[in-house]
Amino acid sequence: MVTICAGLVHPSGAPSDNWHVFNEDIDVPRHRVITKKLQEKSCKAVLQLIHAGSEAQTWPIWGPNTVRFKDRDRVWRVPNLVIKGIINGYVKTAELAQKAGYSGIEIHAAGRTLPASFLSPAINRRRDVWGATQLARFKFILDIVRGVRKTISQDMTIGVRFNLMELTPRGADWEEILRFTQMLRIAGADYLCPEFGGAEDRIPTYLHPIPKDVWLPACQLLAENTALAVIYNEDLGTLKDADDALATHENMLIAFGRPLVADSQFLRKSLGLMQADIRPWIEHPEYSRIDGLRRKHTLFCLTAPFSFNAYPKAFVPAAKKKNIVVLGGGISGIYFALTAARRGHFVRLFEKLDFLGGSVRFVEKIRQTKKIQTWIKLLENDLKLAGVEVHLGTKSDINHLLSLKDVDLVVNATGSEPEIPDIPGIDSSNVVTYEELLGDNLPVGNRVAVVGTNTVSVTVCRYLLEQLEESEMTAEQWRKAWGIGDIRYNRGGILGVVPEISPPLRQVYLVESKRGQFENLAKRQTDCWELQWLLMRGAQTMRNINIESIDNHALRASYGERHEDRYAVRVDHVVVCCGAVPNSDLALRLAVTGIDVINIGAASKESGYLSLYEAIHESIEAALDV
Repeated sequence: MVTICAGLVHPSGAPSDNWHVFNEDIDVPRHRVITKKLQEKSCKAVLQLIHAGSEAQTWPIWGPNTVRFKDRDRVWRVPNLVIKGIINGYVKTAELAQKAGYSGIEIHAAGRTLPASFLSPAINRRRDVWGATQLARFKFILDIVRGVRKTISQDMTIGVRFNLMELTPRGADWEEILRFTQMLRIAGADYLCPEFGGAEDRIPTYLHPIPKDVWLPACQLLAENTALAVIYNEDLGTLKDADDALATHENMLIAFGRPLVADSQFLRKSLGLMQADIRPWIEHPEYSRIDGLRRKHTLFCLTAPFSFNAYPKAFVPAAKKKNIVVLGGGISGIYFALTAARRGHFVRLFEKLDFLGGSVRFVEKIRQTKKIQTWIKLLENDLKLAGVEVHLGTKSDINHLLSLKDVDLVVNATGSEPEIPDIPGIDSSNVVTYEELLGDNLPVGNRVAVVGTNTVSVTVCRYLLEQLEESEMTAEQWRKAWGIGDIRYNRGGILGVVPEISPPLRQVYLVESKRGQFENLAKRQTDCWELQWLLMRGAQTMRNINIESIDNHALRASYGERHEDRYAVRVDHVVVCCGAVPNSDLALRLAVTGIDVINIGAASKESGYLSLYEAIHESIEAALDV
């Protein structure tokens, strides 16, 4: 069964500008192409019906009540007349889906969608027929299911995606969930697809290093207590893991999304029909969720960026073949070399270290270690198959490059180096850079100050604090750390649960080098979770301060423009993470000699920093222009 996320039911529920209400004249013929192709492969096609609720990019934004969220515009109380119009929109779209050849309908009532808001006791505070009682909160979605069931044929499937755990103390309790699922069955639903989270986003449920089995027990518990089919929608990783999960209950189903996006040959490799490593899906906050309602772009996978026709010219031969030298074996250099070689250019890649990967090797020390190791291994094989000459342990200076013959283009992908701030005592023996700490494995003491508040410093803090990285924890350890309990006994999954977390390796201080860094970092939800995890692990923050000096015993600070209330924090080591400086000197010197040179990746940015998505995208685009 394949679920298609494209059925907008009402103009007020559009998640982004490129969404429009499902239209008979425009959408039905287009969707017939999809449903026909799936039916030829003996697949059921299910259309997901969506009203984004408080996630909508329209005005006004409708919700059960008028409320102001910290990260969104004001949500307005939806009038009764509009409610009935939205319900009719669900019914009308379901009718059009049947005409388009769909085998079923899925009602999206999870996350922050409008049905989820009406269903939630934490959000819905109405005092009318749409919220005054528990049954009144059920009414919105039950009316949708009944209306859809009356409209479509009896052999069509109806599913409901809803928040099983809202992860808030004011969420639904277990008895309410069971009552709701029983009433859905009576109304005509055939399957349930539970999700985890809700409006508050206090606990990470996506784009975060989460063990794969964290939510499985709650889903199995639901399957045990309902006659409806239950689909587990989180990533289990392998077919064997899926088999093990399915063996527990006859009404359990498993959904696969990320593995299929990352590797189009996932099933063949898993079944032994193809001998090769499976390309892993690596979470990347820069590009949102693969099933995110607000996603505006073509699907993009870090480990398979050429999929989904994202770069149609990537395999088109170049008009003129060139002799290209790439300096730097980081992600930017690798993807430029791959793209250029596939287009017919002769490419040589020089890396001063004895391994490829660049700064990604730093991340490998902290999170998703196995996935990144597999990714680098696959990239090394891709370079070999593309015919790229790779020279490891070779540091290229200007004399070496001038000695190479018939070079048409030099590509500088040497990245950046840590920026050293102008602080008295910065040259003390106990001060190290993040590159020295992560790259050279320098030992540090029990009390460490990390200067700078950005994604790099957060990563460094994790490295200093962790005994066991989050994704390497057992599901039970991770749930205890975040204070998640049994939905049967803990309302919303967390009420009454006391978090249990192992003590940190060190005392770490996260120090602002410039005012406002914490506020800027916390604007993105994924970074909020990162900061919250560090605080849970015992990290202390030093905000809105002036760093007066550093010595072998302490970091000395003060407050305000007058540098008042001076104090000292005893530390063993200081790690500098204030920023980066692009390595562009060699490129400037080469340009003077007349050689054609371009900078890519972090070496091309004044900030000396690029996200993984930006590095890959810009490198491929640069190679397509050659």
